[in-house]
Amino acid sequence: MSLVGSGLPHDWVSDLEPGEVLENRDAVIQFDGKWVEQTAFFVPELVELKPLLEQSARGVEFLGHSAASAAGSIEAVGASTGLDRLHHLLELFTILARAPQEERRYLADDWFRPQLDGQAAAVVDMVLEYVFTKHAGSVRMSEAAAMVGMPEPTFSKYFKRATGQNFSDLVRKLRLAHARRLLERSEKAISEICYEVGFANLSNFNRHFLNDAGETPRQYRQRVQDRPHRAIPS
Repeated sequence: MSLVGSGLPHDWVSDLEPGEVLENRDAVIQFDGKWVEQTAFFVPELVELKPLLEQSARGVEFLGHSAASAAGSIEAVGASTGLDRLHHLLELFTILARAPQEERRYLADDWFRPQLDGQAAAVVDMVLEYVFTKHAGSVRMSEAAAMVGMPEPTFSKYFKRATGQNFSDLVRKLRLAHARRLLERSEKAISEICYEVGFANLSNFNRHFLNDAGETPRQYRQRVQDRPHRAIPS
């Protein structure tokens, strides 16, 4: 469950096997934060939402009970009409605004305040598509820069300013996300997973995985396997 403010680059990616389909993956509610601010002039109670709207500029992922409750409200919004729909929307806002800090995780650093115009957004989208398609193989910043017609040094600064992270960091994070999925859903050897997701050697893979997840790939797999069984969509 995530709340993403306008102008914050984002992309939700499901790393699926060939032919695998994940139906009803998303439920999305789009609203204009300015509408909430303007309505607060007439409905002062909505002032409680101001901190939430400010935090949305960084993107917020909600966890635990708050996420589960919010998901129920989102489904109720989609299933209702008229005043009932408004009721469930306000209920959703209340859950998010009052979520405890330990059930929130920010998606971007506090200093990251992207201001993307249409052209910049198009450039970022093109590069992200390239990375998502080729992350398990050879991904070169020089190729990405050539795609958008920029010298490599210019592209490096442009991408960092637009997304808040280095190009190489994005590639590494995507590879690690792919690795976690394979550790969860396959019995492949860790060394095999290392090369499949695009890392050049096992020691490098283990080091980056530990830095990112706080545990080794072996520890991660063991912890996930110890969880109660969950059905996996197919």
